[in-house]
Amino acid sequence: MNLRPRITVLKIGLVGALLALLAECTSAQSFRSFKYNELNGLPSARTYDIKAGPDHRVWFATRSGIAAFDGVHWEAIHREGMGSQLSIGARHLAFDSNGDLWVAGDGPSTGISVLRAETWEYFPSKASPNSAVSIFDFSIVSRNSENTPHALWSNGALMRFQDGAWVQIAAGVSCIQPIPEGLLLATVRGVEILSQNGKIAPLEASRREPVQAAHREYLPRGKVKTWVLSQGGLYSIEEGVYTHLAGDEEHPLYSASKQQSLQSDGLGGLYIGDYTEVNLYSEGRVRPLDQSTDFPRGGTSAFALDYDSNIWVGTLRGSYRVPPRTWEYFDRSSGLLDNEVSALAIRANGGIVAGHNLGLTILESGSPGDWEQIPFEEQRDTLGRTLDLEPDGRGGFWIAANGFGAAHLTEDNHFRWLADTTFELDRPDPGSPSTVNGFATTTDGSLWITRSEGLARDQGNGFEHIPFPHPTSYVRRIVAGPEGELYACTTNLGLYRWKDGEWSQFLSDRPDCNNVFNVLIRSEGPPLVATLGGLCELRGSSLVPPPSQLAIDAPVFASFEDSRGWLWIGTALGIFRWNGAHLRHFGAADGLPGQEVNRDAILEDAAGTVWFGMDGGLAFFRPDCEVVHPAPTLRSVAAFSQGAPLVLDEATKVTEGSDLLIAINVASIAGVGAPEYRVRMFDQAKDWSAPKPASDNQIHFANLAPGRFQLELQTRDSVGLWSDSILLPALQVREKFWNTWWFQTLSALLGITLVASLTGLIQKGKQARFLHAELAARTDALRSTELRFERLFSLNPAGQLLVDPETGTIQQANESAKKLGPDKPDLLIGSSLTKWVECLGCEVLEEVLTSALAAVHGETRLELRTSAQPDSPRFLEFRITRFEIGDGKLSLVTILDITEERNLREELRQGDSLRVIGQLAGGLAHDFNNLLTTILGHAELLQIERAGNEDGGERIHGILEAGQRGASLVRKLLAFGRRQVLIPELIHLGPVVASVAAPLKDLLGKSITIETEQQPVLGYVRADRAEIDRAVLNLCLNSRDAMPYGGAIKITVRPALPIELLPLGLAPDAPKDWTLLSVKDNGIGMTPEVKARAIEPFFTTKDLMNGAGLGLSTVHGIVSQSSGHLEVLSAAGVGTEMRIFLPTIAPGVQLDKPVGLQNSTPNTSHHILLVEDQADVRMTISSLLQALGNTITEAVDGREALEIWLANQGAYDLVLTDIMMPRMDGIELGEEIAAISPGQRILYMSGYLDQAEKRVPGEFLAKPFALQQLTQALVGALGDSRD
Repeated sequence: MNLRPRITVLKIGLVGALLALLAECTSAQSFRSFKYNELNGLPSARTYDIKAGPDHRVWFATRSGIAAFDGVHWEAIHREGMGSQLSIGARHLAFDSNGDLWVAGDGPSTGISVLRAETWEYFPSKASPNSAVSIFDFSIVSRNSENTPHALWSNGALMRFQDGAWVQIAAGVSCIQPIPEGLLLATVRGVEILSQNGKIAPLEASRREPVQAAHREYLPRGKVKTWVLSQGGLYSIEEGVYTHLAGDEEHPLYSASKQQSLQSDGLGGLYIGDYTEVNLYSEGRVRPLDQSTDFPRGGTSAFALDYDSNIWVGTLRGSYRVPPRTWEYFDRSSGLLDNEVSALAIRANGGIVAGHNLGLTILESGSPGDWEQIPFEEQRDTLGRTLDLEPDGRGGFWIAANGFGAAHLTEDNHFRWLADTTFELDRPDPGSPSTVNGFATTTDGSLWITRSEGLARDQGNGFEHIPFPHPTSYVRRIVAGPEGELYACTTNLGLYRWKDGEWSQFLSDRPDCNNVFNVLIRSEGPPLVATLGGLCELRGSSLVPPPSQLAIDAPVFASFEDSRGWLWIGTALGIFRWNGAHLRHFGAADGLPGQEVNRDAILEDAAGTVWFGMDGGLAFFRPDCEVVHPAPTLRSVAAFSQGAPLVLDEATKVTEGSDLLIAINVASIAGVGAPEYRVRMFDQAKDWSAPKPASDNQIHFANLAPGRFQLELQTRDSVGLWSDSILLPALQVREKFWNTWWFQTLSALLGITLVASLTGLIQKGKQARFLHAELAARTDALRSTELRFERLFSLNPAGQLLVDPETGTIQQANESAKKLGPDKPDLLIGSSLTKWVECLGCEVLEEVLTSALAAVHGETRLELRTSAQPDSPRFLEFRITRFEIGDGKLSLVTILDITEERNLREELRQGDSLRVIGQLAGGLAHDFNNLLTTILGHAELLQIERAGNEDGGERIHGILEAGQRGASLVRKLLAFGRRQVLIPELIHLGPVVASVAAPLKDLLGKSITIETEQQPVLGYVRADRAEIDRAVLNLCLNSRDAMPYGGAIKITVRPALPIELLPLGLAPDAPKDWTLLSVKDNGIGMTPEVKARAIEPFFTTKDLMNGAGLGLSTVHGIVSQSSGHLEVLSAAGVGTEMRIFLPTIAPGVQLDKPVGLQNSTPNTSHHILLVEDQADVRMTISSLLQALGNTITEAVDGREALEIWLANQGAYDLVLTDIMMPRMDGIELGEEIAAISPGQRILYMSGYLDQAEKRVPGEFLAKPFALQQLTQALVGALGDSRD
């Protein structure tokens, strides 16, 4: 079939077509608004009035008081001195010519207040509190230095406040607005002006008819525009011309029963509101603003236009900020088939075709209700996403619909699907439609198509297949160039170009930049390439970063050059625009309906409007409404020296070496991100500091040098231009007096004189002073010792008892001990220690205390838990030391409250202290395992290639052995980090120890004897037998190293005694029965310092040749991961005992085991999708798989793999995926695939696995692995035959 287009270049006409479209559709356009209430700083959502202040802040009167907002910080205004009624009932705000704030209440009797220099001045009113009228509006008329409050009452009276009373000056008034001349009045007589001298006169050109509202707008170049709302509709008065704009008797805007207000937006639009509704006049039409246009529901209590061109709308449900209408958008509520727009195309008549998931929307002239929606009616299991719209040269479009195949849309909107036979290409699976990703028409008229089967071209006589250098690579988009060339964007092989019958490849040295989404051939400069790693340029044979001003740290999906020469860049984080001088970012705060721009979804219509298909709607940019937000202003600056407030002034002096903290308050409500500023030292020719956001408003200067200190500050506007410099007040830094020349000179003279005068006296009195000092020191030391020992017992904050060790009777107690006991401390002396401990609420066996008191050597510690307060138990530590006094014997019992220490120890016991180290070890192990996978894989590939050739065989074998040793070391890292995969089973420790002890006798040498002792244990332990073997081996080797001259090791397995469990600090819900595995030696032992660090990773007392410091850390990791505890008992010169406590478990418990790998070999070739983010590891594994006879398709992460898998469903026998990857990890990929195709076989692999966080849902292969392990894993995942 000949699909060659009749026309090769689309000619766009009807310049005003889309302008008419916008005018027709204006009632359904949406734009952003941002709500403020109690959750983000507003004192109360119930807003009564809003005013833009002269300090560039926005001020709010709410039910809970007054607040001011500068774009970053909210400030609640204090109420002291405001007046009792106004402090709880402020309703109206106004500013005078001095910038002072005036406040009025809801009625004439509340009085008024003014805030000057942070102090309120209250003016009571003589009006009756029972007055039936209320205040509608409030303003200040300023004349010279006199400020006179005016108010509009609900009865239409205009009142002036003078001498504490309200005086009427006009009637029939419905609206007032402060203007430089005085007040603009809307009255039953028309529009009038109240001048500063109190006279009222009609506005020139105003009609003498009832006016409901009027608003004055000041335009550029000194022009003035007055908006008038009357019975006849909405009018404007400009340069003496009275013009009707909207509204008539059939569609009235006027309502005599409501108080209506107006607010211009500075962009040709006017907001019209009352307490029930808000409307916007724009582009010759009036549209209601409600939830259908993403605007708050209901009416308004106030309007305000701030310094940054935001419109503020006050309501009883919160205050709303509406950014300038630079961006507007359509979505599903506006008439689109779907919110997300994935592709765009423009027709010759100016209409727009928008592609979506599962359908199209045809936007032509007419209201949104008349737009035609074309859903993809067919129900299929594949993804039907519109990826590309290519003009056919006859007014229609070729449509690439991904998994649904290809379709065609005619000029009259007739839609049909195209069978695969249309393209006259053979398909391996004719039972399902081909996946179509895009079309392109080159300058010679050839129509190209990219499908799951590859690329094809129609030059007028049917499609022919064009071989691609990498048949298995995924080509997501094709773009025609201006010289007949064609560009192919791939997912991991960079950019290809077809020219003169040959392919050329362009790669970046960054893997993420080889994941290409689009390419732009611009009018000047090298082509721009949109990639996962950001924006690139095509230079020479490579993809390289663009100039720094175009650097974007985000995935870029599309780029476009408009008729002005501006570059538009669609990313995952909004839209960027380069106008040749500055890069400006637009995001949700500017009015965009989403974050992401799709790769075939930017175009410009004939009117110059740029359209963007986004994940939240169809957005368009209105250049005539663009506002360049002015640079933020410096509201205030404060300084602190040595923590004390400091006035910045030339007269202020600080001392050399002082610290200075300067707090800067920069205000901006632009809505395009936090305002920024930079500083530098004035008049010192230094570089500017790095830009800082206004939220980071503190600048610290340490160790000030002497001289004049002054800062220069600049702020940045919304397009990146820096403001003129602002000089902060200066101060003087004076020298320290001892650094001045006069002090140093005087000090030198005095020093010489003193040295000469005192030398003789020093020599004579030296001996006497020495003897006197020595005598005094010894006397003081003796007295101090006597006093200390005298008070040590009685005043010790720890409880202390003197106890007869033979009878257990308490002989003496200090005050702290008495406070610990029951209500009658006098009964403590002479009582039994055991009974007293029981009175404390502690449970302890009497024989335990008796044995502790009878201990002859050292100190015995018992940790006991009180049960007096079950919800918050205390923990007491009893330290018992026995000593002799003459012929008698006493035991000193010290009682310490260690509740906090015990809680901390419990946290540490649960692994908090090693968690960070374990995470670090896991991360290192992951990287090492990836490296070892590459090393071992290449070594095995080399071994395969050199099969039968003995040259180099020993070296290859050495590489493999070194790699395996490295893998063993990594397993140790994973062990102490508790990240290794265990295979738990129920085992008796006795037989395990016996099997380990036998070979140990030869390993440890003849100078060391080993003895085992087993006592009956009622139950099993749950552990990995191999890891327990390794733990015992490590402990015995440590004991051997501690006995260089020989010794004895005793390994014991028995039930743990209750007293042995006390130091473990077990939780109340811990198992009751435990099995003890003890390894004890009589070696050199450990000092307390060494013992405290014994289980730290990489800590060792051995030389570097004899240990890496991982032995005990590995044991600790194995024991902890088996829910056990490791205790170290050691003393220097005595020996060491390592105790392993494991919970005792009754027989019959079922354990989960990791899925094992079957031991067989595959018997056929398979198509495998390999997902691995590390390029070298991916290449190695791919080579190993190919060596086994498999066909491989590669992906660099989970998201790309999902995209490839969706485009080729059913093509892969196995998905082999790494777990830890950016953007989408392997577990998430498996979940996405399983949700669509539960039968897809998936094999997971990783350098380490944290089972507490990730549970592998299927087969797992641990890195590093050899070819044999890979083969076994494939068999386990695929089974013996392909199904």
